[in-house]
Amino acid sequence: MDYTYIGNQIRHYRRLKGMSQSDLGAAVGISAAHVGHLERGSRRASLETMVAISRKLQTSLDSLIFPEQQEKQSQIANKQQLYDALVEAGRFAAQLLTEDAAD
Repeated sequence: MDYTYIGNQIRHYRRLKGMSQSDLGAAVGISAAHVGHLERGSRRASLETMVAISRKLQTSLDSLIFPEQQEKQSQIANKQQLYDALVEAGRFAAQLLTEDAAD
């Protein structure tokens, strides 16, 4: 297990939610100092604490723990963005063809 990676993920999702270490700690029943230790990777969290953190941060436990899961989610997001761009380009091309035919 890469505890530094896990800590960075916790910090990332906590900041996305606009939460302080104190907010997260209070929500999951640990101290702000303990959250800080987890984020630095200097302490390990119990499974119960990790589940509580993932629920509070509204992310999967996998995304906090496994780097390859984060990569997979990023690839899915990139594919969705590409698909959306292609759909929009198709609409634009159809509009141009319709305008040319009307002239």
